[in-house]
Amino acid sequence: MKRFITLFLTIGLLIGTISQVQAASITTTFTSNNGQSGNMFNITTFGNTLTVNSMELNLDSETTNSISVYTRNGTFMGFENNASAWTLVSHTSGVTSAGVNIPTFMDVTDFSLLANSVTGIYVTTGGPTNINYTNGNNTFANADLQLNLGVGNADLFGTVFDPRTWNGTINYTVQNGSPVGAVPEPGTISLMGSGLVGLALWRTRKRTEIKK
Repeated sequence: MKRFITLFLTIGLLIGTISQVQAASITTTFTSNNGQSGNMFNITTFGNTLTVNSMELNLDSETTNSISVYTRNGTFMGFENNASAWTLVSHTSGVTSAGVNIPTFMDVTDFSLLANSVTGIYVTTGGPTNINYTNGNNTFANADLQLNLGVGNADLFGTVFDPRTWNGTINYTVQNGSPVGAVPEPGTISLMGSGLVGLALWRTRKRTEIKK
């Protein structure tokens, strides 16, 4: 009986500590009227830590690009030309454009945006291929984050064009929350499944012993 209680409590703890994740995204616009090597903008997160896992960009037609993503803690403003203030978090080669004003998918090395924080983002080809954007300063937001856009940049940490609105989509997962439709992480599912199998085997064994 003690073994049963211990196993039951263990499984209960596993269920209670399942890490919930939910896939989500935010899109600005794909109606460009200008372009340069890159964009800088700010992301403000709300109550949850977010993990960025891919993006969609507005790239020059008939180009294949290497795209770098840099981040910094705090706003990009005042650090547009200061390479030492930024950290390279992702570099993706072989990104072939789907065409101007058509979203081009780009996988990225996963990186996190902490809850209740401001993070500067710099997405760039490093030149000469353009990332297409829209003149003007705009804000886009959902329940998880807010984008404050932003500026264009020539070359790598080069000339700044202000204001410019990044054209793109950020795909991410929400961490630490319990949203509707959330799914447990695979490792936790496996661990919980092992516990349930163990419980079933233990009960079968006990029944067999009783019959004897």
